[in-house]
Amino acid sequence: MPLSTSRALYEAASARALALPATELYRFSPRSDAEAARVAGKWFMLLAEKDGTQLVNLKAHPAARPAWHMNKTHWYSLVPHSDVTGELLAELIAESYLTVVESLPARKRPPGWQDLAEKLKAAESHPPKNPQP
Repeated sequence: MPLSTSRALYEAASARALALPATELYRFSPRSDAEAARVAGKWFMLLAEKDGTQLVNLKAHPAARPAWHMNKTHWYSLVPHSDVTGELLAELIAESYLTVVESLPARKRPPGWQDLAEKLKAAESHPPKNPQP
């Protein structure tokens, strides 16, 4: 199902992030609507609003499309759009999470992160049989 509204994107991103091992949502202040999803104190997702549109900023290896209000090399933004599906969002959040977890010292990596990495690798090695043009 496409995540084409700000509310749908925000709710799906929050739920998906919180489903990952040892993830917490951090609100900057009681008056702020912006939240960061983090693991071991390191951000991998930022939920924010700009000009009435919900943004999901994700951490990645050098990003193709720079994120609003973030380091332009390592962050990119998703906005509500009919091409953004729950499956795509889950995959992108998992990649962002793993980018951060793999950079942590081994003693700070949460239990269960390897299972996520294996699932993501398996999904990448088995692309859909009938990809859309």
